[in-house]
Amino acid sequence: MRITDFPCGKCEKLASLGSWPASGHYYAPEHIKAVVAAWHARRPLLVRGEPGVGKSQLASAVAQTLGWQFISITIQPRTEYQDLLWEFDAVARLAQAQMLGALGNNDRGEPGRLPESLERAKFIVPGPLWWAIRPGSAEKQSHLASRIESPNLVKQPKNEDLVLLIDEIDKADSNLPNGLLELLGNGDIGLPIRTTDDEKLRRPLTIITSNDERQLPPAFLRRCLVLTIKLPKPGEELVSHLTKFANAHIHSKVDEINKVPEIIVTKAAQLISKLREKTPEGERPPGAAEYLDLLRVVGGLGGSDKDMEENINDLHQIVLLKDSHGSN
Repeated sequence: MRITDFPCGKCEKLASLGSWPASGHYYAPEHIKAVVAAWHARRPLLVRGEPGVGKSQLASAVAQTLGWQFISITIQPRTEYQDLLWEFDAVARLAQAQMLGALGNNDRGEPGRLPESLERAKFIVPGPLWWAIRPGSAEKQSHLASRIESPNLVKQPKNEDLVLLIDEIDKADSNLPNGLLELLGNGDIGLPIRTTDDEKLRRPLTIITSNDERQLPPAFLRRCLVLTIKLPKPGEELVSHLTKFANAHIHSKVDEINKVPEIIVTKAAQLISKLREKTPEGERPPGAAEYLDLLRVVGGLGGSDKDMEENINDLHQIVLLKDSHGSN
């Protein structure tokens, strides 16, 4: 992987990728340098920043550009490390046992011996990390458990390399990042079944995102390279940054933003800059995500430049000021 593999400094259209919709992406040179550095350092890339700055989309964009497979995991407050490895489907096993009871002696086997159809291994379902690191045994185990492939996995023809996205890791408590230490340290995971010793391990490009809502353990941070994405301070630099962000979507022509003329794109960016400067301490200022939402609204409503500017003035409190109480 090299920096020249990516269209640095350019906007590109991204096709839909699994559950990810089509969109546009601006390949910021500093972001791509961080991705390439993480790959060659054999370390995960932790991408930090406020919501909406493109942390998660960076992973899907890299997968599309390289033509690699893609697995995305969105962390929830109750997600545990074990959930990412495998699941024991106790409900399905109980249903199978009840069915055998209703059928009488069918599939009972020898007295005192567990029927073959109730063997524990047949109810172990590979999780996304298993698919990411040990795809060969994950596929075999999935067939044994009569399951289809992981819904998290997006395959690419004739390419086994993979981008693994672990999204919003700061939602979980410290047990989850601590559980990842073994994976980050030796590139492998423990499995509940025996596999062939010669199974080839896959080395994914791992991108982990955080909104910095919770502090991550120091031991976890030491095992990552870190890219912090910050919006510039209010002013001309922020306006320029946001308009570049919008132009990626205008270039892709995949949503209502492509209907918004440049003058309105700029006026909306100037409004974001003004509001961020005035946001009281303790409240979250409007950011890139809200900016794109506002452009989608005015693009969807359409009309002349004057109509769009009036819609920005009329609707910006609803779209942008989520932590305030109607101040402008």
